[in-house]
Amino acid sequence: MFLVAAIAVILAMFSPLLGLVFTVGVGGRYQLSRINHVFYLAMVIPLVIFFLTSIIDIVTFTDISSGVILSSVAFFLVLKKQEDYVLAIFAVVIINVIYGLLRHLIFGNTFALMVSATIEEYQSILQERMQQNSENIILATELLHSVKQLLIKYFTGLWSFSMTLGIYLGAVIYSRKKMPGWQHRLIRLPQGLIYILILTLIMLLIAPARTLAVNVMLVIFPLLLIQGIAILDFFWGKYFTKSRFLLYLLIVAIIFNHYLIILIGLMGLFDIWFNFRKIRTVEENINESDSD
Repeated sequence: MFLVAAIAVILAMFSPLLGLVFTVGVGGRYQLSRINHVFYLAMVIPLVIFFLTSIIDIVTFTDISSGVILSSVAFFLVLKKQEDYVLAIFAVVIINVIYGLLRHLIFGNTFALMVSATIEEYQSILQERMQQNSENIILATELLHSVKQLLIKYFTGLWSFSMTLGIYLGAVIYSRKKMPGWQHRLIRLPQGLIYILILTLIMLLIAPARTLAVNVMLVIFPLLLIQGIAILDFFWGKYFTKSRFLLYLLIVAIIFNHYLIILIGLMGLFDIWFNFRKIRTVEENINESDSD
């Protein structure tokens, strides 16, 4: 248990997303009947030591504390009380949206300086390697500047996006290994999400509200993506279970093909309206009645 907790903290230092996946997916074995306070204490102690010894800064400390430890505690608390994975995931989304806003307000300048320093390092490396090609240097500099602006403006949305995917992947691993019973193929988001999405699209047309709208879109999209994946599981899950090759091929395609990611997200969006799985179930019931 202590080794798993230590590995979770180390992973979170490099990537909070990976830390959250590991904490929920692997560390979940210690949360079967109730929240294991010893496990989380074993995460907090090295985290505090790393902070006090200046191995990590205050931003990384709060990222791990809120994004990984608090998120996983909230996930397991809601899951054990409500026995609803989707509700538990929503609890984590809310926590990380709030933390993302607070992080922007409190550490916005610090984060901007960190991003600027990183961009400058990359820029100096590129200048050394492209001394003979001034045009490429200019293009690379402009690209790095654009990336910097995107990271600063849309941090809240990007943070929530990554942590939503993290808690989802962790939940999938946890449910399959330690707590079977999650009907992943039947995941369905609340219809009220559509109205938030419509309002967000309207806000995109208003220049002063555009940054907020994009951040909200980044919060919503991974939820739609999760429902889209559930639809794939519902209609073609049996084929992926029988053929590992097809499953791995799909995973690779999703990772490297952003158009496919958008398509799956749109499937999740339209399913909120049309409920494709209900249509399929009704058709199957009709066919069974006809055969009888």
